[in-house]
Amino acid sequence: MKIETKFLSSSICIVGIITCFLGGITFLSNHLEEKADEYDKSTNDNLNLALNLDIQVRDEIAILKNYVLLSDGLTDIQTFHKQNSLVSISIEKLSYQLQDSPELAALTLRHESLLKLANELGNEKLSLDKIKQDIRVIDAYGRDISYYIELVIQDISGQQEDNRRQTQQLAFWLTNAQYGSILVVVLVLIIQYKTTFVPIITSIKELRTRVQGMAAGQLSERVSINTGDEIEDLANDFNIMAQKLSDFYQSLQEAKQQAESANQAKSDFLATMNHELRTPLNGILGYAQVLRRSPQLSPQQQDGVKIIHHCGSHLLNLINDILDLSKIEARKLDLIPASLNLPTLLQNVVEMCKVRADRQDIAFLYQPSSRLPKGVNADEKRLRQVLINLLGNAIKFTEQGSVILSVDVIERSETQALLLFQVIDTGPGIAEEDLERLFKSFEQVGDRTKQSEGTGLGLAISQRIVELMGSKIKVKSSLGQGSEFFFTLELPVVQDWVEQKSQQDDDILGYEGERKTILIVDDRWENRAVIMNLLEPLGFKVLEADNGQVGLEQMQAQQPDLVITDLAMPIMDGFDFLQQLRQSEALKSTKVLVSSASISQSSQQKVVQIQEGDDFLSKPVDLKELLRLLAIHLNLKWIYLEQSVETDQHTVSELIVPTQETLKALLELAQQDNIKVIREKLRELIHQDSHFQTFAEPMLQLTKNFQTEEIESRLQEYLAEGENHA
Repeated sequence: MKIETKFLSSSICIVGIITCFLGGITFLSNHLEEKADEYDKSTNDNLNLALNLDIQVRDEIAILKNYVLLSDGLTDIQTFHKQNSLVSISIEKLSYQLQDSPELAALTLRHESLLKLANELGNEKLSLDKIKQDIRVIDAYGRDISYYIELVIQDISGQQEDNRRQTQQLAFWLTNAQYGSILVVVLVLIIQYKTTFVPIITSIKELRTRVQGMAAGQLSERVSINTGDEIEDLANDFNIMAQKLSDFYQSLQEAKQQAESANQAKSDFLATMNHELRTPLNGILGYAQVLRRSPQLSPQQQDGVKIIHHCGSHLLNLINDILDLSKIEARKLDLIPASLNLPTLLQNVVEMCKVRADRQDIAFLYQPSSRLPKGVNADEKRLRQVLINLLGNAIKFTEQGSVILSVDVIERSETQALLLFQVIDTGPGIAEEDLERLFKSFEQVGDRTKQSEGTGLGLAISQRIVELMGSKIKVKSSLGQGSEFFFTLELPVVQDWVEQKSQQDDDILGYEGERKTILIVDDRWENRAVIMNLLEPLGFKVLEADNGQVGLEQMQAQQPDLVITDLAMPIMDGFDFLQQLRQSEALKSTKVLVSSASISQSSQQKVVQIQEGDDFLSKPVDLKELLRLLAIHLNLKWIYLEQSVETDQHTVSELIVPTQETLKALLELAQQDNIKVIREKLRELIHQDSHFQTFAEPMLQLTKNFQTEEIESRLQEYLAEGENHA
C-alpha cells in the first residue's frame, strides 16, 4: 500500500469516527436540552396553573361564603357556579398534566363535595345556626382544598427541582463525554501516528544512516525495509545504487592500482634514466666548466668548450622538463619559497636572455617598475624557469624588432606586492585556432622551422608552475603584429633577502685565508674527478673516498673542513655514512653537503633534515652552486680576477693600444650596445697579437656585465690619449 493511500484511508477513518462521535454527542446534547426546556416550561405552567387554582378556589370559597351570609339569591349562586367552572377547568388541566397524582385526586373529590354542598345550600332556607355551620363546613372545605393545592404545588416544585438536577447531571455527563471524545481523537491520532508515520520516520532514519555510512566510505551498507510503500521502493533503489557504486568503486580501485603500478613503473624508469643520464652529464658539464677556467685554451677552443657546455645544459634542461612534467601529472611538483632579491633575479634573467637576443640581432628591453620591492618570498628556481621559458620563446620566434620584459607593481603594501609580469615581442603572432593548444604538453605552434628548437614542454610546465603560484598565464596575440604573455603574482615582501654577488664565477681565482680540505665520497671516479678539478685550481686540498667506510677512515685520519657525499654507494652508502658521522663526537661537527642525481628539489630539504646534512648539491654539479655552498658553510671570501688585474695591470701609458681606426670601430659598436661583435673583435685582437691582451682582457670582463658605458669611456680615453701623442 502506498504512503498516500495509507494516509488517506486512515485519515478518512479518523475523520468518520470523530464526526460520528461528536455528531452523536451534539445531537444528544441538543435533544436533552430541548426536552429539559420543554419539561421546565411544563412544570412552570403547572406551577402557575396550581397557583391560579389556589386563587380561584379562594375566590370560589369567598363567593360561596358571601352567598351563605348575605343570601343574595340567584346572583351569588350563579357567580359561584361560574367560578366553580373556572376551578373545574383548572383542575382538569392539572389532571391532564399531573396524571396519577393522589393529591390532585383528593383535591378533585373535595372540590366536588364543595359543589354538592353549594347545591344543597341553594335548595333550603338557612337559619343563623345553619349559616354558621355551613360557614364552618365551607372553611373546612376551603382549608382542605388549599392544603391539597399546596401539596400539588410542592409536588410540582419537587418535579421541577428533580428535572433541574437531572438536567445538571446530564450536562455533567455530556461534558465528560466531550472530554472523552477529545481523548478518543487523541488516541486515534496516536494510533495513526504509530501505524502510519512511525514506520515511515523509522525507515527514513535507517535509510539516512545507511546513506551517511556510504558517504563515509562504507560501500557495503544495505537497507532492509518491508513497509510495502514508496519507502521500500526507495530502499530497493538505494540497494541497487549501492551495489553498482560498490562494483564501480571496486573496478576504480583496480584501475587505480593499475594506474599506480604504471605510474610507479614510469617513475622508476624516469628515476633510473635520470640517474643514468645525469651521471655522464656530470662529467660533460663538469669538465666543460673546468676547461672554461683554463687560461691555456685559445678563443676558438673556449668557444668550443662553451658549445659543449651549452649542449649539455640543453640536454639537462630537457631532462628536467620531462621530470617536471611527470611530477606535475603526478601532482608531486612542490614549490620551495624562500627569501630572494627580486631585482637581482630579474637582472640575471635579463643578462642571460640579452646574450641570445644579441646573437639574433634583435633589441631586448627590460622595463622594471621603480616601485619594485627588493626582497620577496618566492620559489626562485621556478620563477626564473617561467621567465626564461617565456622570454626564450619570444626571442626564438622574433626575427626582427624587439622583445620586452616588463615588471610592474599593481598594488603594494608593507607585507604584500601584486606584480604584473609581461613578455611582449614583435614576432609573427599566434593564430586564434592555435591559442587553445598553446599550453598543452608536446604541442608547438607557429613557424615549423623554429619548432625543432624545442620540445613543446616549456609553456605547459610554465603554466602549471604559475597555477601552483596561484595565478595563470594569459596571452594576447595578433598575426603579423606579435604576442604578449602576461601573468600576475601576489608575493610576500620580506627584508631578510641575501644580496647576490655580481661577479662571474669564471672570475674567481681563489679565496682568502688558510687552505681548506674537502673530502669527496662518491663511488664514481668521474664524479670525484670533476669536483677535484674544479676545486684544486682554487687552492683547495681535495681528498677522495669511493664509499662511506673509506670516507670515515679518511675523516679520522685527515679531519677535512667539509665533506661532499653521494648517497647510493656500495659497502656503506651515504645514509649510513652520515648516521655514523653524526654519532662520532670527533666528527659530528663537520660540515656535509649531500650530493645526488636522483632526488627532486622537494625531497632535498627532507634528506638534509633527516640525514642531518648541512645542505644539498644536485648533480650535474654546477660550479656556481658549488662555490655558493662552500662560501656559506666555510665562511669564505673569494678573490676575483678583477682584483688580480687591479693589482698586476700596467698603467694606461704602458698598454699596447690598437690603431685609432680599430678604437673608433670598437667605440661605434659600444655606442650601438653590440656586445656580441665587441667580444669577437677583442678576441681577434688577442689572436692577432698577444700583446693586445692587456688591453683586451679588461674590456672582455666589462662585456660580461654588459657595461657598455664603461667600455665607451675607456675607448674615448684611449682615443684622446692617441690624439695627444699624435
